[in-house]
Amino acid sequence: MPFSLENVAIACLYLGVIGLIVISVQVLFHWRLIVGEYSRKLTHILIAFWMATWRFNLTQLEVTYLGLFLILAILVAQQLKIFNSIFGINRVTYGEVSYVIGIILTSLLFPDPTVYALAVINLGLADGFAAIIGTKYGRIKYNVFGSTKSLAGMFTSFVIVIISGLLFWILAVDYKPSLVFVCMHIVSTAAVVSGLEFVSFKGLDNLTIPLATGLLYSSLIV
Repeated sequence: MPFSLENVAIACLYLGVIGLIVISVQVLFHWRLIVGEYSRKLTHILIAFWMATWRFNLTQLEVTYLGLFLILAILVAQQLKIFNSIFGINRVTYGEVSYVIGIILTSLLFPDPTVYALAVINLGLADGFAAIIGTKYGRIKYNVFGSTKSLAGMFTSFVIVIISGLLFWILAVDYKPSLVFVCMHIVSTAAVVSGLEFVSFKGLDNLTIPLATGLLYSSLIV
C-alpha cells in the first residue's frame, strides 16, 4: 500500500470501523449493559465480521500493513490501560495480539478471499460464542495451562463451524463435490477446529482456529 492521500483515506476507513466497534462496546461496558468476558468476545465477533471482508477489496500486503498497525495500537492501549472492556482481565493472555497475527497469517498463507473470510469468521464466531456460551451455561469445566474451558463451549464451536462450512459450500464454491464428501469435510473440519478450541490456551486459539480452517479448505480451491 504505497503512501498516498487516497490510500491513507482507505486505511482510515478500514481501521476507523474497528475503532467505532471498540468504542461502542466500551460505552456499553461503561454503562454496565455488557460486562466481563461478554464485552471482549462481542468485540472479537464484530471485528471478525468486518475483517472477514477485507480480502475482497484489499491485497494480502494491505491486510498485513493494517494488521501491523492494529498490533501497535493494541500494545499502546495495553500500556495506557484504556479500553478496559477488552483489556480489563486479570489472567495472562496473548489473545488480542494473537488475534491480529492469526488474521495476518491467514491472509498471507491463503490467497483465496473466500477461504480467508471463512477462516476469520470461524475465528470470531467459533471462539467468541464458545467463550460466551461456555461462561453462561458450561457446567463441566476444565483447566488448560491456566485457561478455563468447558464442554458446552467446545460443542458450541463445533456447531458454528458446521454452519459456516455449510454456508461456504452452498454460497461460495463453484467446485461441487459429492454430498457425502461435503458432509465428511464439514464434520471433520468442525471436529478439528473445536478440538483446537478445546486444548488451546492463553488466547492461542486465535492462531490455531483460522490457520486450521484455511489449511482444511484451501486445498479444495483450485
